[in-house]
Amino acid sequence: MLLELVDGNPDHELAWIWLSQLVDDPEDRIIALENALTINPDRPETAVRLETLRQQNQAREFGQADLFQQAKQLYRDGRKAEARQRLQKLVAQEPKHSQAWLGLALLEPKLEDQIFALETTLLLKPDQPKASRKLAQLTQSDQIDYLALGKKFEANGRVQKAISAYKKVEKGKYTTTDKAIAKKHRLYLESTLKEKKPLKFTNPTTHLIRLTIGPILVYVMLVFIQSGLNPLHISPLLLLGGLIVPLGSLLLVGTANTPHHPWWKRLLGEDGLTEIKKRKMMALLGLVLIMLPFTLVLLVAFNRLAAYEAAFTFNIN
Repeated sequence: MLLELVDGNPDHELAWIWLSQLVDDPEDRIIALENALTINPDRPETAVRLETLRQQNQAREFGQADLFQQAKQLYRDGRKAEARQRLQKLVAQEPKHSQAWLGLALLEPKLEDQIFALETTLLLKPDQPKASRKLAQLTQSDQIDYLALGKKFEANGRVQKAISAYKKVEKGKYTTTDKAIAKKHRLYLESTLKEKKPLKFTNPTTHLIRLTIGPILVYVMLVFIQSGLNPLHISPLLLLGGLIVPLGSLLLVGTANTPHHPWWKRLLGEDGLTEIKKRKMMALLGLVLIMLPFTLVLLVAFNRLAAYEAAFTFNIN
């Protein structure tokens, strides 16, 4: 919801501050706070929090660089098992460290772990020729445990890669039990892909129009019925009401649901509809503008009913 909000209104300071508490990536947290501070440089809490995050990020990067250097030195000294442990610790702290994954691909004893490390390297850095060549070489082997590889991909959220690995188990020279396990995992993952719907961001203008259209449709329907389903019999006053209802509906819905929409900033200044007093006034104005045409429809209906009653009484007499 916050991502949708800042997508439609990038100047919403509090939304950026809240996002800085919710996103997982440290760099994204820093970016969110930088945006908030750009919007409002006079909030000291934001500046303090931003500086703290920057210091923590620098300390973490320094620690990661130290781990990587330790791993390189251990590898040069022939202590490969210890080097692998350092790199495993590094990717646990920073899963996006492509060099660490490439190093693991050279140090992991199992083929499936080497392939996983290479696939991850290429995911993070697609233009890594060394990883591409090594991966092409390893995938030619008939000693790969694709069931273990599929489970590793699945555990890390790489669904398509896991499905591909499980399919190779089903088609390869594996035991009946392994094939049954692979099929079960594949079917489950394929069902989750079908059920999973991508997050869609609603355009704020589309959202505003969709919410505004309800009272308009009700008014049009009432007027159409009032005219005896003949548009030519609609009175000019009711047609005028058809122009007022959209305006009232826009004001009423906008104050309640989209107070930060850019339209309000253009019409009412930089603050838009963020001030409580202004929002209440605009909401009241919108309600009045909606009620006037509907009241007019009721009056016309009562007048027509009175005319029918008078005509009916006259015919009887």
